[in-house]
Amino acid sequence: MERRLTTIVAADIAGFSRLVAADEEGTLSAQRSHRDALLDPLIEKYSGRVANTAGDSLLIEFPSAVQAVRFAINTQTGMARRNERIPPDRRIAYRIGINVGDVVLDGDDLLGDGVNVAARLEQLAPAGGVLLSRAVRDQVRDKLDVNLMDLGEVRVKNLSRSIRAFQIENGAEAASRPKSEQISPAILLVAGIALLITASAWWWFQRGNLAQQDVDGYVQTMPDDSSVAVLAFDYIGPGEAENGYLADGLSENITTNLAKLPDLLVIGQDTSAKDSGEGLSSRDIAARYGVRYVLEGSVQKSGEDLRILAKLLDATSGKYLWSETFNRKSGDFFDIQDEITLTVLEQVYRGTVDGDRVTLRETNDLVAFAENSKGRAHRVRFTAEDNKTARKHYQAALERDARYVDALVGMAFTHIMDVRLGFSGDPKESLALAEDHLAVALDIDPGRPATLSNLAVLRVVQKRGEEAQEYAHLALEGGMGDARVIRSAAWVLKYAGASEESLPYFTRAKRMTPVSLWWLIVDEYGALIDAGEFERANALTDAFLEVLPETYRAEFLTWPAVAAWKSGNTERAQALISEARRLKPGISIASIHPFDLAYIEQSIPERRYEVLRELGLED
Repeated sequence: MERRLTTIVAADIAGFSRLVAADEEGTLSAQRSHRDALLDPLIEKYSGRVANTAGDSLLIEFPSAVQAVRFAINTQTGMARRNERIPPDRRIAYRIGINVGDVVLDGDDLLGDGVNVAARLEQLAPAGGVLLSRAVRDQVRDKLDVNLMDLGEVRVKNLSRSIRAFQIENGAEAASRPKSEQISPAILLVAGIALLITASAWWWFQRGNLAQQDVDGYVQTMPDDSSVAVLAFDYIGPGEAENGYLADGLSENITTNLAKLPDLLVIGQDTSAKDSGEGLSSRDIAARYGVRYVLEGSVQKSGEDLRILAKLLDATSGKYLWSETFNRKSGDFFDIQDEITLTVLEQVYRGTVDGDRVTLRETNDLVAFAENSKGRAHRVRFTAEDNKTARKHYQAALERDARYVDALVGMAFTHIMDVRLGFSGDPKESLALAEDHLAVALDIDPGRPATLSNLAVLRVVQKRGEEAQEYAHLALEGGMGDARVIRSAAWVLKYAGASEESLPYFTRAKRMTPVSLWWLIVDEYGALIDAGEFERANALTDAFLEVLPETYRAEFLTWPAVAAWKSGNTERAQALISEARRLKPGISIASIHPFDLAYIEQSIPERRYEVLRELGLED
């Protein structure tokens, strides 16, 4: 077979399965239209050749890296224009990965390691984004004016080595021109000064219209336009013990609805709720999280009378784009929820949105909704008693609405956690109950990411690794905007034996969960050790040690000890082991092992135990 060095572009449509499931005929017609009107002409313009197509994916060969990058940038720019008047939930967005590498010709098709790298980069790219390998970066950086973000070394599935990845950040139209054609920096400076003077004058005369937000210290770089933090709605007035869950549930459902759009970054209340009592303004919170929009609000209920206030802040201007008070009867609760969701999306995307695609009304029963919210509040405390209490609330919700999917999934989650945390007296029965509830939920809504995500976790606990990974990937297809789905996928991949593949998802999960969840940082640290990324683990050691709960601190101190030992820092490793022994004099590998029971392949933590034995820890 013939071999040659070439430039490979791998492209596919983000969330293609979700789009086809919602509207197969419309999606396939739109895909063909984009190919005919945009992609195929650009492929020809830049002397490319389609080597393979499969469903929504394209494999294209170009004579140079410069031509390939120009094609990719103009494709994404063109797709952005074509999508301007398309509802966000119906938009087709391509992910593109580009590599220069050795390939094998198989007829018209291309095979080999060079193709695999491009394909893996494409899978890591965000919707509408372009990722380059280091080889491509080296060939274009002096020829095109491209702004690149260095993502560092990333490990991907089915490749024995890591890849240095770079993401094209912005300036797509300018980047497609040679550097010699770029606008002079001097001209840009003059224009920028003029613009600054004009903007300053405008601000002076308009400042009276700004909301009273403290802007001192607001130095966050401009966030993505498609990013929003949903703060936990406050409950105001009497009856908070009984009705406060309505406010929590409202925030949760709005977050879930917004997260259905894969190109929208959503920071949910599990993160932002922790800031609402710190005295931070909405704009301060936007700066902390790096989002453009912040949604906040409150709920009041007196008898059947309901008042809900919602406000959307544009953090870049400090102005509230929208504010509305809904004075309705309690029976209108879910209508208000949908109205808030759609209004936020219309403000973010500056256009209309198809409500049928993004609203989530799994029940119309307000009592069931409140019981489900109470169940959720207990299940995240991870104690045996709270799991039992959560089940009582979920059961109450299901007695009123047997098809309430979120309550079914919540019930299943408590049974899974009973087994994972050692609370169950009959693990086999607990897992069977989880399986039953998830089966019903899946039958009602087969593509719901949270259901698929919990099935993935269940399969890990059942030691069915391949199925666990399959369900995790299915959940990601429709849940890339949902932080809980991303966190779950990272955990599942790690414990199902794919720690290298899990690392990009841990990175994304942390971006979507800026408030430190100790277990997220701990699991990422463990995944780095599993993947042999000891230097990266060492770089995170301080953050890791900062979040460790005191109850388990001794056991988890052994992890950075392994990373230090593997990096040649024996003094640091021994000091960490000494600290662990001081905290728990009887610490041994046997006392650490319960923290590793989730691994399907026990040979993975055994590699850590071998180092700990060298450091003097007994079995």
